[in-house]
Amino acid sequence: MAHHKLKSKECLNCGYTFTDADNYCPQCGQENHTLNVPLRHFFLELLEGTIHFDTKSTRTFLALLFKPGHLTLMYNEGKRVRYVPPLRLYIFISFIFFLVIGLLPNKPASEKNKSPLSITFGAISSNELRGVKEEKLDSLFTAMKIERGGFDEYVIRKLWTITNEGWKEFGHKLLKNISSMLFIMMPFYGWLVYVLHRKRKRYYFEYLIYSLHFHCFLFLELLLFFLIISIWSNKLILIIFFLWTIIYLYKSLRRCFYQKRLSVLLKSFLLSALHLISLVLFFLLTIVISIALF
Repeated sequence: MAHHKLKSKECLNCGYTFTDADNYCPQCGQENHTLNVPLRHFFLELLEGTIHFDTKSTRTFLALLFKPGHLTLMYNEGKRVRYVPPLRLYIFISFIFFLVIGLLPNKPASEKNKSPLSITFGAISSNELRGVKEEKLDSLFTAMKIERGGFDEYVIRKLWTITNEGWKEFGHKLLKNISSMLFIMMPFYGWLVYVLHRKRKRYYFEYLIYSLHFHCFLFLELLLFFLIISIWSNKLILIIFFLWTIIYLYKSLRRCFYQKRLSVLLKSFLLSALHLISLVLFFLLTIVISIALF
């Protein structure tokens, strides 16, 4: 039970008179908890009820960053009370990640509607479509001999919409879709780890928990990376964070699955390569879906 919850003297549901030790009503089962509290108390309960932000949270974040594989090992061994549950941890960290990324400094106002890159489809680029009025698109299609109602027209119209309605709005939609993509990617990565360790004859669920914790680490690591490069951009930072990821993956696999160093090292590089390829493919698919839905 959360440390900041206030109890009432009697059950608000059935009227049963509580003793000091009653956390739940023995008659109807409702929690002994009154909502008639100051606003400060309400926010403390909300925060604690969401992530149990106390010594448990501090212990969890430190283990996640500096003890690779420890959280997964403890969870799979049944030693779970000391740490924040994996799914709750993932939801909270991913929420903070996308919130902070959205709050990082943007480009100057004069550049907000400029495209960060030029996309070319067929013989036309996004820069050529900027400022073109929608009613003039038909004459453009006729001049370029583009089949009406076909796939080429559909793509160019989408490109026109993104270019002229602003890349920033499209970027927000893309970021939202990326968060969904990463959530789908997580069980897939767990399956990759499961396939590489199938000789252990353990259930897939253990590898899903490993994937949850590893992606929680990646979110925290990327958050630190983006915060640092927003202040000081240097190629050395990218190298440091890349090496940190590889070393973390190696140590977490070795701690969780008890294998020889060479075997773990090879699997670390293989998993990194497969993970990167999967991320690229999932990311490209997300871009296509985002363009189609924009």
